[in-house]
Amino acid sequence: MTRRQLLETILAGVPASAFPGGAGRPYPGVPYRHYSRCLPEYLAQLAARAYERRNRQIAALTSAEAVRERQAWVRRTFWQMAGGMPERTPLNLRTLGAFERPGYRVEKLVYESQPGLFIPANLYIPAQAKPPFPGVLFQMGHALNGKASPLYQKCCQGLAQLGFLVLAFDPIGQGERVYYPDASGTRTRLGSADDEHSVAGAQMLLAGDTSSRLQVWDAVRSLDVLASHPLVNPTRLASAGNSGGGTLTMLLAAVDDRLAVAAPSCPNTENFACAGFNPPGSTDDAEQNLLNAAPLGLDRWDLLYPFAPKPLLILVSARDFFGTYSPNYLASGWEEFEKLEGVYRILGRPDRLAWFDTPLPHGLEYAMRLEIYNWLARWLQDRTERITAEPPVRPEEDRTLWVTPNGSVVRHFRGETPFTMTRRRAAAIVTPEKLPDLVSLLGIDLPPPELAAKSLGRAPSALADVEAVEIAAAEQVWLPAWIFHPRSPDPSKPAVLVLEPSGRTAS
Repeated sequence: MTRRQLLETILAGVPASAFPGGAGRPYPGVPYRHYSRCLPEYLAQLAARAYERRNRQIAALTSAEAVRERQAWVRRTFWQMAGGMPERTPLNLRTLGAFERPGYRVEKLVYESQPGLFIPANLYIPAQAKPPFPGVLFQMGHALNGKASPLYQKCCQGLAQLGFLVLAFDPIGQGERVYYPDASGTRTRLGSADDEHSVAGAQMLLAGDTSSRLQVWDAVRSLDVLASHPLVNPTRLASAGNSGGGTLTMLLAAVDDRLAVAAPSCPNTENFACAGFNPPGSTDDAEQNLLNAAPLGLDRWDLLYPFAPKPLLILVSARDFFGTYSPNYLASGWEEFEKLEGVYRILGRPDRLAWFDTPLPHGLEYAMRLEIYNWLARWLQDRTERITAEPPVRPEEDRTLWVTPNGSVVRHFRGETPFTMTRRRAAAIVTPEKLPDLVSLLGIDLPPPELAAKSLGRAPSALADVEAVEIAAAEQVWLPAWIFHPRSPDPSKPAVLVLEPSGRTAS
């Protein structure tokens, strides 16, 4: 055997002598596989094929025309995967309060991205610069208190003092938009903000909708609010955000041409179609998982292609490869960044793409904020002198930033929730007279008609003989099972299939 064959055999949990070419006599015992590795290795193979497919597509981008075709395809395909672009409905924008601070003013806004789906937001208005101001849509990471998260407040306050008009809004499940509250009415009863997104996201899938669609539309409508403000220059708009807010900045950059500059920080840029995919990869949150993307050759980094060649700064934490996302995060990210660099070169503006990394953990720490300030000032204010220090910032208490008196737009405005919207969408579904082909609809690979369980061994017990078998479920994926044979078989009695959630060895 070669060393590779020996290593694969050991990892599979099967003695080398059980295989042809192995040393000595064939192993006489039960040749179990390492079944827990079968599905991950199968997924890794699918990812490798998608990686090769996408690489061929990216390598074909050798002209500006080819790039423009790819950009249009990405935007069109994203909306198809997400469930379609919603209809623009009245925002019903209202200002419900304000307060002054040295260097800026904060107004409390509420508007509706969809009818009855209320978005609470804070608008930071510079006090010392002269309008029209460049506008920044600041998108939150998955902090439970949303726009009141101290690090995000600091960035918004800093930008306002530097002459930017900043709109910061609560994403679904965060801040004043908690949809699964505990007894307090303002805190989630789920484990995290991710759960607030993903529980709702799983329900949406059942009704043909996605969390991606809902959240990127929240961002689009928030950009509507920002772009239409009388103090803003609508030709100088940017989006920035950290973590989940960085990812939503990528989503917005993919679908909205009004953005002139973008600065996603610590975003989930990890592709599934990547080299050395480590299942399950960085699945994280419902809005970040693009349905059926990898088989099409589209992945998360493609979200940035429609934005080229506009100024784009990507900020990452070096620790994210083992502290937040998966081990592939940085290696895959840098590889994809270099591919995107090629697109910017083809379009004649390599100077508009930049990468910044910090050794510090996942978060919008001081150095990250400085880079964002400088990037936006360079491209939106034509500033050449570098900003070397952050303006004085002081985060407010959560309640100070609340738009509602009780910290909940659902309770105060009796607004919609993702669940109520999904329930209504599901109720409107009409069952067709002829059902669709579910096999093709779900992308199922049916087992071959000659499928049979392979017997691995048999042992007697007090009341039955127990046979160990395995079933080839898919390419290189086997299901282990036991068959209990009664000592006195009765053909008139039915066979019983037992599916135990904890596995066949559960007591």
